[in-house]
Amino acid sequence: IEYQVPNLIVGSIAKESLYLAFSKGITAEQVKDPSSFLVAHRTT
Repeated sequence: IEYQVPNLIVGSIAKESLYLAFSKGITAEQVKDPSSFLVAHRTT
């Protein structure tokens, strides 16, 4: 996380991290829209 304020988080991801995520079954769509992952896995 590079910067965080209420309702906004700014960050970056390295190319190597993307390759690792893809090898573990994460799709490009999930990377482009992380909110769908967060909604699907929320605990509250």
